Amino acid sequence: MIPWRKILFAVALTGLVHDAPGVLAATSSDLAEAARVADLFLSAGIPVKSFLQPSTKMTPNMLEGDILLADLRQAGVQPQRGELIVTAYDSRTVYIDRVIGLPGDRIAFRGGHIILNGEEIAQAPAGTFDYDDLGQSAKRNLFVETLPGARPYKIARMIEGGGFLDDIPETVVAPGRLYLLGDNRDNSVDSRVAKRGQVAIESVIGRIVYRLRPNAGWLAPRESVPGCRRISREVEGPKSKTPPAAARREARLRPVKDAA
Repeated sequence: MIPWRKILFAVALTGLVHDAPGVLAATSSDLAEAARVADLFLSAGIPVKSFLQPSTKMTPNMLEGDILLADLRQAGVQPQRGELIVTAYDSRTVYIDRVIGLPGDRIAFRGGHIILNGEEIAQAPAGTFDYDDLGQSAKRNLFVETLPGARPYKIARMIEGGGFLDDIPETVVAPGRLYLLGDNRDNSVDSRVAKRGQVAIESVIGRIVYRLRPNAGWLAPRESVPGCRRISREVEGPKSKTPPAAARREARLRPVKDAA
């Protein structure tokens, strides 16, 4: 029997209650599993909320339609470089980004490379990545980037290079602010763009720690999530048979409001 109460709980967590009929028809088994995992976090005393990634701005680490779990204990707290966070833009819109600069940091861009406090952050080639972008086939070069004190992560850049945000003069991150970037550097509205600029620490809603679906798994080191040892084995659970990622994405959720 399908646990409809838990499924509806998962839908409510995503903030997509108005889309519930279509969601349940296409992805009920996914939502049931998402509800199970969210319940494990809550049972362990970890306040969480799930968010939909509505765009390709975090490719290749997150894809359009991913459902992500945020640890709300990070709300209003200064994060660390390299962490993935969700912030409030206004009363209806949130953004998911990677933390690049902290208060007092000097940030510039030269040839698509971050210049952090006068030091260029290296980008090690890591192949290419193909993905769907609004119904169009897109291809990006991948690189591994490592910020001081952070774990390595992958970023995506245009094959032909020469993105319009590749070269930006140095700026200093103001007190109480963060400099945030999307991982898909040439397709992201982030701190390089006047619309957003530097983001207030007080607008941080939480830290992204887990992908609920599809391809469930940790997006932050488990040991960095206090209390997660109580739930890690249950979250991992037995390996289950799931449709290929491409097939599952055909039934992906659509956002109530886009935040590119």
